[in-house]
Amino acid sequence: MDMDIFDQTQYFQEKTVEITNFFVKPCPIRFLPLETHYFRFKDIYQRTWLNPGSVFKMNILFIPDENRDYNDTLKILYYNDQTTQIKIYAEMATKFSFPTIVNFGHVPLGRTVCYNIPIHSHAEKDFSFTIIPFNGGSCVDVYPRWGHIKSKQNPTIIAIIYRPLRYISMNFEIRIFISDLCKSPHIINFYAYTRPGLLRKKLETIEAKIKSKIQQKNISTTFCKGAKPISVKKNKPKYLKESTMKFTSSEKLLLKQCYFPLHTLHAVNCILNLKIRKLFNEYELKGPLGVFLSQTMEQKAQKLKEFLVKVENRYRENEQVKYHHKPKVNYGTSNASKTQIVEIKTQQEQAWNDYKDLIMTSEKCIFEQKKTKERRQRILRVSQTVALLQMPPKLRKKHLLMVEI
Repeated sequence: MDMDIFDQTQYFQEKTVEITNFFVKPCPIRFLPLETHYFRFKDIYQRTWLNPGSVFKMNILFIPDENRDYNDTLKILYYNDQTTQIKIYAEMATKFSFPTIVNFGHVPLGRTVCYNIPIHSHAEKDFSFTIIPFNGGSCVDVYPRWGHIKSKQNPTIIAIIYRPLRYISMNFEIRIFISDLCKSPHIINFYAYTRPGLLRKKLETIEAKIKSKIQQKNISTTFCKGAKPISVKKNKPKYLKESTMKFTSSEKLLLKQCYFPLHTLHAVNCILNLKIRKLFNEYELKGPLGVFLSQTMEQKAQKLKEFLVKVENRYRENEQVKYHHKPKVNYGTSNASKTQIVEIKTQQEQAWNDYKDLIMTSEKCIFEQKKTKERRQRILRVSQTVALLQMPPKLRKKHLLMVEI
């Protein structure tokens, strides 16, 4: 019998097994219980009879508890305790999840930014990896670029280090090759840009924070017991309210949000989702080019809203037409008499014949057209010769000279 395969990376799976009776007579079937508790019947199946050619479907549930391979056999009794066996197994498969886009945002000139990618094997398999950066140049460094990971080993963290050496908008790519387990490489696109004034603005914000703290201390010393505290507003620029770059480590973010260690798959996904940010917003764009870009962004967003509104209206119209439209069948001849139906048929046949005559021409018509052309040419020649003979000799000579010329 054929074997039924489960994917071990998904939990609580369900598969259907079809059993067909190829005998001439009806056949009784009875299922024996499975050997392990990881595979279970969805329903309780008692003794059933299968007619010739009929199919019986049964559902099997797979519930694993750890990362390994599972095997079991399904035994079926029929015709005087004869048995057939169906092998059931689940193989361990590895699936890697990497982000497609990582945005560093604003990076000041000369500063370094690091992005960590943990690679680990949650299956009991060894594999090797290779990392190749593209379009990075001297600004990008990757460490380590290759390695080998054994089963049940601590995760190896790959550090992607970016340090801008000039004012530039950088877009580079990293490809992770794991040929032992994956055929195609995993591609990650990185975005970052550096412009003048970034470091100066950061220093201004730090000075503003220090000044606000000093003001709070001075106010707290002059408090009276019955007086209420005065609220002091911090003078922060607008572009810091929605900052795209956060210089915090991934481990702190994980401890605050998901409470999982670094090597678990859920923690890795949390890191990858937290690192993805927008390229820019309207507060971060400065100068005439930034104003132009913000205006184009607003126009695109407005056009997209209008388009979505039109799509919703068209969809509603289609739904109304679908449920309230009554189509006409047979050109409205459902209530017509027999004579009217015959007249409609004759009209349709006559229209088709006329259309056919316009498009197609028979062979007889073609031959007749050729004959008529030849006759006309002969008549013209004869008329020309008669006219020449009737002319006087001098005019006839002039006419022939003109024809020769």
